[in-house]
Amino acid sequence: MNTHNLELKSYKYKELTTILEEQIKNGKSKQLQLKDWERYFIYKKGEKATFEIIEIYTEPLPKIDNRVNNGQSEASHGNNTEGIYGKYIDKILIDYFQTLREKYVIYVTNSVLAEVAGIINYNYRVANNKKNKFKQFITNKEGKITNTAMYNVFNKTNEIKRKPIIASLDRLQKQELLKYEMNYMIYFENETRCAKIGEEEIIQKCEEKALEILKITDRKKLMTNDKLKNDFYETVDSLVKQEIEECDGIFQGFKIIIKQSIADIEKIENVESLKNELNKLIIRKVKDKMIKNKIKIEKDIIPMWGVPNPNQPKYIKEILDDSYLTCTDI
Repeated sequence: MNTHNLELKSYKYKELTTILEEQIKNGKSKQLQLKDWERYFIYKKGEKATFEIIEIYTEPLPKIDNRVNNGQSEASHGNNTEGIYGKYIDKILIDYFQTLREKYVIYVTNSVLAEVAGIINYNYRVANNKKNKFKQFITNKEGKITNTAMYNVFNKTNEIKRKPIIASLDRLQKQELLKYEMNYMIYFENETRCAKIGEEEIIQKCEEKALEILKITDRKKLMTNDKLKNDFYETVDSLVKQEIEECDGIFQGFKIIIKQSIADIEKIENVESLKNELNKLIIRKVKDKMIKNKIKIEKDIIPMWGVPNPNQPKYIKEILDDSYLTCTDI
């Protein structure tokens, strides 16, 4: 595979194989070849069996091993996540937990562990909670960005950051380096604990009641309306404190018991380098999702003669706009 001479334009299949120094294939072999090409660049199929190159990666994405092991492929049950992110996150979290082993038990959110791992940073967490102020700041600094582009970057990043952390905790637990549970956490006077039997149901009922009070019929609205999201969680907190004694508030997260055996692992070297590499991989993944989202919308919306319907919803127009992908570079 050689992408040095590849350009952002359309190619016929045979022409593309020549440029990439790849063999011409057919059937299943060709399908596997096209799938492998997605590690090196993003393309969409154009008219007359052409391949339009949308973006070329500076480095190929990691190859995922799909071979069968004991009846299950390496890409199943979260191992796909391990193949892409695990070699970074496991080491970073081990290093982090080694510095905390004197605390023995910690209560922490997914976002905090994602920040520790380098999937996101502190600025991202602040911006995610104050998107309108962030948009104003970026507009003043970089130029106008659309709400659709901004929210899609945050939403797709949030989609990505959850599963790799849980998969890493699963692997570390299997190695008997820690024990964890994921639950609602209740904090009171600087002390945190897991919700007891029955309290989880109370919290869920309070969430349903908060949805009714705020007249929220679709939880997805919380993803695109920060004020509504903050009102929702404040209402839930208020309702829960009325139902559960000794409660100052709640959050969803992990209770992690760090075992002494984690101290026996040799110190991890180049942790900051691992974080930087992982962060670059996440940024590339988010951009990949944004590009594929744009390609899908173009395919579904733009007719064969290439002129989109001017009466499309605003968010569709913003996705079709040429500036849609610039938000991923900020």
